[in-house]
Amino acid sequence: MRLLVVFAVPLAAIACGDGDNAAARAFHPTVKVGSPLTQVIMDGEKAQLADIEYSVRSGECPGQSIDLRRHNSGPSVRVWDIPVSPDQSWERGYHETGYPNRAAFAAALPDQLSPFLKCKEFVFTFGRYQGWPTSDSFTVQIDATGTVTGVSPLTKNEMD
Repeated sequence: MRLLVVFAVPLAAIACGDGDNAAARAFHPTVKVGSPLTQVIMDGEKAQLADIEYSVRSGECPGQSIDLRRHNSGPSVRVWDIPVSPDQSWERGYHETGYPNRAAFAAALPDQLSPFLKCKEFVFTFGRYQGWPTSDSFTVQIDATGTVTGVSPLTKNEMD
């Protein structure tokens, strides 16, 4: 019985907790109006631990959209095509480019991101360590030059 208690208590603490959002809490206050979007994306990627999911998704785009992410491997960029029809927005093709490391990702980011500066916002999501999907996120608004013009509050996202 004693052996069961030794293992069950730490396991419960890990599986039932909120997970650690230290990266998101530390990074969010550093994002300022006037910052270049490419720099904010790279600084966020550096802030998040390498084995926890990090993603940045475009929003309110006039055409294709972009999803930049990293989780347990090198960073990748996924470009989503325009939906086949407005009635079936889930039917979208995409193409994806993976990068072997942060340096290769940083070198490619300006060119990959350039066509998406017409998008009005980008959602930054920081995963957490725990037994079910939970994350923290915030949204930045940008202008046509890729400069941050607004930053939303940090929020906790829970999946049921």
